[in-house]
Amino acid sequence: MVPEARQKFFMLYDVAFTKKRYGPVNLLIYHHPKHKDPLYILSQLDFPEAIARLYKKRFKIETFFSDQKSRGFNIHRSKLGHPKRLAKLLIATCLTYIFCIIVRG
Repeated sequence: MVPEARQKFFMLYDVAFTKKRYGPVNLLIYHHPKHKDPLYILSQLDFPEAIARLYKKRFKIETFFSDQKSRGFNIHRSKLGHPKRLAKLLIATCLTYIFCIIVRG
């Protein structure tokens, strides 16, 4: 299933997903002309443009979490168990991350 040649989006609404029939969810089939194959994205949102816009942000978010956990700040090694202490550490590392982004420009 792919969108027609002049379309970027094709939506199926109220789809049941997997053998357990998870859902209902909406299936967006997004095919950008620069890419060979389409993307299949499950969402509870109804608007294809909004789903595609939010999906593009996914990569920045995943990079941020990776930097927090294992590539930069190594929070997974902090051995903090108390929620308030962990929250303070996360606030400090998030602010530092933002500072690094701003300075790097």
